[in-house]
Amino acid sequence: MRAQRETWDIHRIKARTMEKVRNATVGVKPSAPRRFRGGFAAVAVILTLALATTALAVSGTINFGSIFQSIFRGESAAPYVQTGEDITVHVSEGEIEVALLAAFLEDTRIGGLYLELEITDPTGERLSDSFMLLLRDERLGYIPLNLHMPVDVRFKDEHTVHASFFLPHVDVGETGEIVVQFDFIASNIQNIEMQPTEFNIGAHMGMDGPIVVPGAAFIEITEITMDDTGRLTITRRDSDVAVYGWGWAMLGLMRPDGEIIWPSGGTIHYGVPGEQCHFGLAGISPYELTLVWTGQVAEHVMSGNWEFTIPGGDTALDPGGFSGYFEGNPTEVFLGGTSVEVLITVVGSFDIFQENPLVLYLADGTIVEPRFNGAEGGFDVATLQYSMEFIHPEDVVRVTFRGIAIGG
Repeated sequence: MRAQRETWDIHRIKARTMEKVRNATVGVKPSAPRRFRGGFAAVAVILTLALATTALAVSGTINFGSIFQSIFRGESAAPYVQTGEDITVHVSEGEIEVALLAAFLEDTRIGGLYLELEITDPTGERLSDSFMLLLRDERLGYIPLNLHMPVDVRFKDEHTVHASFFLPHVDVGETGEIVVQFDFIASNIQNIEMQPTEFNIGAHMGMDGPIVVPGAAFIEITEITMDDTGRLTITRRDSDVAVYGWGWAMLGLMRPDGEIIWPSGGTIHYGVPGEQCHFGLAGISPYELTLVWTGQVAEHVMSGNWEFTIPGGDTALDPGGFSGYFEGNPTEVFLGGTSVEVLITVVGSFDIFQENPLVLYLADGTIVEPRFNGAEGGFDVATLQYSMEFIHPEDVVRVTFRGIAIGG
């Protein structure tokens, strides 16, 4: 696997760690080639596509609860929801019993896979309303960002919960099965802030081999170096979740007076050798500093080998769409059951951070206003994404964007 690298400042680091929990998805292994794209992230700057830049924006919080209700409890979506024998369980072994009750696959450009699981703990002691599913990456030897949190959790009794999951931005342009797999369930997740450790930085300069951090066993430090300018670099990776449990953390350095020094930048290398955090320590001895962390940790981690096959193609919802122009810019609208994508080919300039209301007009006179999720722009194209409760694309007869008719 080719190593990937990304560089960011302290604000990017904080955003990245939050994404590990809030926006990451469960590992999905396709039997036919499919691409899984990440979600949108917020930035605090206004840009237009007249500039050669890429920007992302988020607007509010999607009400996934109502979307799930419209899929799994609604009559309109029922023909496209797969249950029972439609879903094959390849393997369901381990400490916890997991059953896939229902699945809905949206066959659109942006796609989306909705799941309802029933999770049973025979002991009745290890489940909570805060948990996540994790996939081990055998190539890397640890858990990178392959995790997913439920959108909704409902206790059936003390032994069993029903949980709804959404795997976003699934490119389902090719037919074939989708395989959902995970190896661990992390439960009862606790928020931790400013947790000190006994890990002294100076004492571990030039360390030989990885060291598991006392009080944060899921953190494995592999190297600590400092250059002539006083920039200290800590290289870390996630420890084996099966041995040390699950957690994530943003690392800081604590001085004897309690002052915290946060990273001034960093890089992340998936697998080779891990995540690097940079600290400016001009005039500060590393022997004065101990490691401190902020993040989350799971009380229980249950291991198993859970794998489900969900057929695509014939059982997926057929997409719809419209083509037209917005202020002279060629525009396409791609419709799914619960998502809409607007693709604008920019011939002038276009502000992706402006208000972006989209209105769908149905054949029966109903008006639907999808929720704007975010937009991204490159040199010559803008992509805007929306979510909504389930409607059939064939029912849409007209679309307007910012009050201008695109089609119908």
